[in-house]
Amino acid sequence: KLQFLYFIERRGGRGVGIIMGEPTAQPRNLATIPAIRDAVMVKGGGMVKVKAGGKEVRWDYALCAQGWFKVACDSERLVWREEYNTIHGVDKCLKNPRRLMVWYYNGKDGGHPKLSCRELQVDNEGDRDDWVLTFRSLLLNYWHERLEATLVPSPEVYQFHLFVSVPSDTAPHLLILSTKAFRVAKLPQPSESVITTQCPFTSIASIQRKSPTILVFQFSDGQPLLTISTKDSIESLLVVAEVNRLIHMATGKMLPIN
Repeated sequence: KLQFLYFIERRGGRGVGIIMGEPTAQPRNLATIPAIRDAVMVKGGGMVKVKAGGKEVRWDYALCAQGWFKVACDSERLVWREEYNTIHGVDKCLKNPRRLMVWYYNGKDGGHPKLSCRELQVDNEGDRDDWVLTFRSLLLNYWHERLEATLVPSPEVYQFHLFVSVPSDTAPHLLILSTKAFRVAKLPQPSESVITTQCPFTSIASIQRKSPTILVFQFSDGQPLLTISTKDSIESLLVVAEVNRLIHMATGKMLPIN
């Protein structure tokens, strides 16, 4: 789409106009599409889906309160709608400032959901950052509401969550931190959850970084050692920082990391 430029220069009392290109077309309003109309859209627009081998296909996407939508660019055809409970996280692509990575659970691996990635590209770095920030905010709001309604009992308050792996089980697990407790829940399916580890922060005796992505927790209340694996070293460091922050809130002390 060509941009529109109009320039006026005063010459002898007369205006001289220079027109280059054509007016840029206004993007369509995705919120008016029937499948999205009642979903409380927060952000929408076109993004390029980067497929294996580098092939690029453009689609329209809408981020809404409870999930996100993929729509054909040339019609109102809904390609899919997904709730946020299948999304592991959203990252900026370090190799391309216009791309974002949406990590999600798709298909099955050994009977359990498999972690996959959608690589999406926008027009510029600023737009990419806006998509990432909006996406992360919606994910945080979604899980905050969902976990306080299910696994985090009142008067506890949700603080943090992260999808993690447990070496002894191929099912995805959710690490959940509240103001009072440390929990890990097994997720056989996105709509189900079973708590496998639960304790107050005062029961965490030590945290060991066995590798950049593997953490080992030791408990003082007799529970067995817990080993979890994160997607990358940044997530591992974030878990350590959040757990230590909440331990300090509960005890006034912080654990050394071995």
